[in-house]
Amino acid sequence: MVTSSVVIQTLSKEVGIRPVTLGHTVRLLREAGGDLWPLSGKGGGKSARHVEPGHFANLILAFAGSQPSEALKNVARLGAARWVPERRADRAASAYPLSARALLAHRQGNRSRDFDLRGMLELLVQDVAESEAMADVGRRTSWTLWLNPDLGTASVTWIDDGKEHRERYEPPQPGLFTTGQQSPATVERLVKIPFALIELAADLSTGTPAQQDSKRPPSPTPAVPPLTQRRRGDSSPPASLNRLRGPQRSKGGSTSPKK
Repeated sequence: MVTSSVVIQTLSKEVGIRPVTLGHTVRLLREAGGDLWPLSGKGGGKSARHVEPGHFANLILAFAGSQPSEALKNVARLGAARWVPERRADRAASAYPLSARALLAHRQGNRSRDFDLRGMLELLVQDVAESEAMADVGRRTSWTLWLNPDLGTASVTWIDDGKEHRERYEPPQPGLFTTGQQSPATVERLVKIPFALIELAADLSTGTPAQQDSKRPPSPTPAVPPLTQRRRGDSSPPASLNRLRGPQRSKGGSTSPKK
């Protein structure tokens, strides 16, 4: 288990987000209540509450924003997105250990009703923290989470036997987070969450930051690839999001549109 200050210090170094920016995001989550982030104990030190997998799930969802002020909105929207069970023809994908169905079977006896994205991330961080085998699966299959903050949707992709598989998460009510000015053809933002960030959250939740993990040799470069953001339908490479603030400019000179 680790405290909030350790999480901020470690993530800012590994992900490339400035400590002041990450600290602002964490403060907004903590002040919102509802245990989105642990409250600080009086005097800090041993009295400080530890950051648990559910808190890391909220922080990962907050990364979908281009700035800290969007954190609460994205945690609420994306966290509420519900898993869409696969069609019968796609059931082969459910054998994947990190699929929503497999995570549920492991933790909750396959009770899949109202399984939301926040719940999936919390279970995933827990399972990866407890099992090196689960972590190895995520690395080998290039597990990736794609967040769409504009529509409140998300998808998880992985590669198995040379084929890409995908799970979808949709708003609990159709059109809940869309406006009359938006349509699927004009959706602009997708934010990529790599599996390395899940691993780092898992390590921190057990009090083992990646830099101190004997299983992983230290690296002079960040352990987590930069979060990326790209426009739907744009063939240009995605722009790096080293800091969660301001519009991001791609190599072609375009910027991610403001909301």
